[in-house]
Amino acid sequence: MFKCVKSLIRIMDYVFQLSGEDLKLSKLELKALFEAYGLKFAAKQKKNIIFIKTKATEKQICQLCKRSALLKWCSLVMKPDFSWVKPPFAVRIEQGKRNIKEIASKIWKKLKNPSVDLENPKTTVYVVNNLFTKLIWKKEKGRFVKREPIKKPAFHPTSLKPKWARLVINLSRCKEKEVLLDPFCGTGSVLIEAAVIGCKAIGSDLDKEMVTGTKKNLAYYKLKAKVKQANALELEKHYKSVDAIATDPPYGRSSHIGAKNIKELYEGFLKSAHKILKKGKYCVLFYPHYIKFKIPKRWKLIDKASIYVHGGLTRKIIVLKKI
Repeated sequence: MFKCVKSLIRIMDYVFQLSGEDLKLSKLELKALFEAYGLKFAAKQKKNIIFIKTKATEKQICQLCKRSALLKWCSLVMKPDFSWVKPPFAVRIEQGKRNIKEIASKIWKKLKNPSVDLENPKTTVYVVNNLFTKLIWKKEKGRFVKREPIKKPAFHPTSLKPKWARLVINLSRCKEKEVLLDPFCGTGSVLIEAAVIGCKAIGSDLDKEMVTGTKKNLAYYKLKAKVKQANALELEKHYKSVDAIATDPPYGRSSHIGAKNIKELYEGFLKSAHKILKKGKYCVLFYPHYIKFKIPKRWKLIDKASIYVHGGLTRKIIVLKKI
């Protein structure tokens, strides 16, 4: 999508607001997105705000933000002379105790033809920790609604919500046009999100009905992905190499798993996945807290986190790197 920034480009200061749903996962996702595109950065966190210094351009940051699952907004630190403000404008105080009316008044006096529009401003001034910043990206409300499991023609109650599917893709560091595999595709949540952001999505499932359901859902959203029936314990028989793996394996309570038990399934899958994943690339998977398994050799655990679902279920996420 974009290349590493040359050293001649000046360092920019960006401010990101993380989702309050899970600050740790939001931070891990932001880190993964920067790493995916080889963008070096230095970060400092204060509650749900992350301040980042980087040579990435404004365009690069906006593209990165658009594919995020958990970011809320991003702004660029600007000079306090307000020469960059274009009317109509709006002022927001995100952190700090600055007087919003006082700031708006100063901006008003600087502009030739000042005007304010709180609903659709041309420039939104975000004041964060006494820094004056310009809003460059903000998440759209309801951007995942049309792809919620209940909206799909092929529905399954265990399907990942699109937001979490997008998250595991981003944690896998898969870039646009790279090959992402979901070997437990179910009804296609991960493949759909991968296709939406421009990855080459491929998937498989042991259950023929799931494969049919995935194809139906992909067609419904007019998206393309290669899907086949296959056992996740034998991925090397079906695929030569992939750039990333992101998946939500079955829990084994009411599904055909293709193994003697759920522990054997997870460990066997990771052994098979290691054979086809390119060296230095990532495998990300969800699994419920009550499933216990060993991570096979030649995998490096990079990150781990948890998502509380309800009293009887917490979903774990692990990010593994092939070494």
